[in-house]
Amino acid sequence: MQYLKSMIISLLLLLPLLVFPQKASLIRLEVPASLESGAFQVETIGEEGVLIFYESNEINEDNLRKWYFGLFDTQLKQVWLKFVPLNDGIYFVKSVRNENKIHFLFRSDGTGRAGDFYEIVNYDMKKRSFSNISGTIPEDAEIKGFEAIGNKGCLGVNLKRNGTDVLFINLNNGEIEARTIEPENDSYIETIDTDPVNRKFYVAVKYVRDKRYLDDKIIRYSAGGVQEKVFSIRNQEGLKLLRNFKFTPVKDNKLTILGTYDIVTGKMMTMKDLDNDEEAKGVGMFFLQYESDTQKILRYYDFLSFDNIYGSLEGREMNYSKKNSEAKDEEKPNKTLTAFFHFFSPQVIQKDSQYVFTVELYKPYYRLETRMEYDFYGRPMPQSYTIFDGYKFYDFIIASVSENGELLWNNDFELKEIRTFFLNKHVAAFEDDPYFSMAYISKGKIHLQTIDGPEDIHNDEVTIETQFPKDRVSEDENNTIVHWYDSYFLIYGYQRLKNRSMEEQSVRAVFYANKVAYN
Repeated sequence: MQYLKSMIISLLLLLPLLVFPQKASLIRLEVPASLESGAFQVETIGEEGVLIFYESNEINEDNLRKWYFGLFDTQLKQVWLKFVPLNDGIYFVKSVRNENKIHFLFRSDGTGRAGDFYEIVNYDMKKRSFSNISGTIPEDAEIKGFEAIGNKGCLGVNLKRNGTDVLFINLNNGEIEARTIEPENDSYIETIDTDPVNRKFYVAVKYVRDKRYLDDKIIRYSAGGVQEKVFSIRNQEGLKLLRNFKFTPVKDNKLTILGTYDIVTGKMMTMKDLDNDEEAKGVGMFFLQYESDTQKILRYYDFLSFDNIYGSLEGREMNYSKKNSEAKDEEKPNKTLTAFFHFFSPQVIQKDSQYVFTVELYKPYYRLETRMEYDFYGRPMPQSYTIFDGYKFYDFIIASVSENGELLWNNDFELKEIRTFFLNKHVAAFEDDPYFSMAYISKGKIHLQTIDGPEDIHNDEVTIETQFPKDRVSEDENNTIVHWYDSYFLIYGYQRLKNRSMEEQSVRAVFYANKVAYN
């Protein structure tokens, strides 16, 4: 059996886990890796274990790159290692769960001669077998979403010159059926999502109406890719731009959607505003509901109006904007104070009769460097450059609304010392009956907060155990915590460890994975 090179597996017993006083076993896996590489991808598969996969430097006789997939059991012991040959010059985009299969989407990095293309690797969890399909996409197309139902994948792409296509892909043989959206208008796919309960695809699209106004609509497709319904969105507040649509399963003939919204001030919104992430434009969350395919509710919640999100104060960028001119005079002051944020990874958790909305907040950082250059005569000429210096994640907002969109409570979880060059999800939020708990990883520790609606009832932090007792985490990157199965979570990422007691390996950089229990 082939094993990952230089792998270290350790079993550490009787360690405190997260916040509670119970003790249980902790399992740790280490593999030498550069902190900046982001080389390893992880996919948990419940009690079947976890898949860890990576791109190798091996090329087969057909000039295909070998991607290795390793299955590890719940003790993080390797069960097998298999490779899948894929076209060279690709990177991993996302994975999608679909019944007993996982679909891994890759796309070309644009540096090769083969043009723009995608690869989909299908893993059958029952048979523990792989298959793959591939296809081409238009040059410089932007992938805006990928989902799957049964044997059909749905891939949304935004094209050059503001066109859009939805590709329905047969995941068995790779056949493609293309659907062009709004061919007569400029358009932009915002979100691809599914209702797995009712087996429907949803596509949220923005388009330019009358060559001037930016409008939204939602298209529902069957599991086979047949268009069934187009929902118009009546948005009476023209400055508010709906983003990050999160669809929930239809219940009692009601389609409920939550998401975030932006405000673009000082000008009419255009397609260019959609992909411009340099400036913070996010303001809050929205609640949209259709009953019997008719829009009944569209509500906005400005995070600035929340009374319990103190951690977000750090990242607020304040601005005054006029209220909608169509509102009645007695309903509006002349100006309203608005805070702008960068949002990442919004999620919706359904709990009883509540929709719990969560989102991470971050800020991009830049540093100014000045270098001395010299002209033809040798005279010094200082030149200043702005250099990107990573993202700082600083807060996690959580809010609950009723089934009719009434705000029930809000809270937040302040994030400390998360500075990274990767835009990845950091916080795991989960039901902890009758409460909610949230956790993230930073500086070699698990940080945990448990809330009862708007009330904080417990905070704690626990050091992540490493291979040797005198290890010290000097730097970490790309940390993640995800629910695994039952009461177990998997934490993983990259660490630089120092240990003066180890003369030959006093400093080591590793990819790590720890199994922890939450009781």
